[in-house]
Amino acid sequence: MFSASQSAVPEIPNTMALWKIQVKVGDMRIKNVHERKVSAPFQKIGKMIDTVSSEADQVWPHENWPRMELNQPLGIDASGGHGPIQYKVTAYEPGRHIRFAFMKHFDGYHEIVLESLDDNCCLLRHNLIASVQGMNVPKWWFVIRPLHNALVEDLFDKVERNVNCTPRPRSWGFWATWLHGLLRRRKKL
Repeated sequence: MFSASQSAVPEIPNTMALWKIQVKVGDMRIKNVHERKVSAPFQKIGKMIDTVSSEADQVWPHENWPRMELNQPLGIDASGGHGPIQYKVTAYEPGRHIRFAFMKHFDGYHEIVLESLDDNCCLLRHNLIASVQGMNVPKWWFVIRPLHNALVEDLFDKVERNVNCTPRPRSWGFWATWLHGLLRRRKKL
């Protein structure tokens, strides 16, 4: 028999308690890439990218998600984030590329990259390259990943709408929709 101060399962660092079973949660590398061809000139989309986090933001889907806020105009060393995700701008090539390094929860970055395909078409890419440890591993898989994927697709849809393209109809999926509604009701989004 165990007393109130004893545990039937010994504590293991970086574990997640599942009933009376403990599962070791280690490190995980994330490579999450979204791409979309946009039927618009490179320069037009490039100008839109430069509005990220400004009052006239034409890219970030703040209609359904926490607004991206930076402590200064978009540029290297600007810091801020959206919701609980915090980052700092570590690379900025106007009209082409913005890289945000995570400041907590993740070790890595996310970035928006624009490539010209021809005179009237470009490729918009969002990369998230990071590693997570411990309890952030299941948090990534079950909470952050589905919400992140929905947000990035909304970002691409907004860019297409702002250049008079009709985005393809798409759904966030049941899990992302449920999580988004739950967090909105709890005022976490």
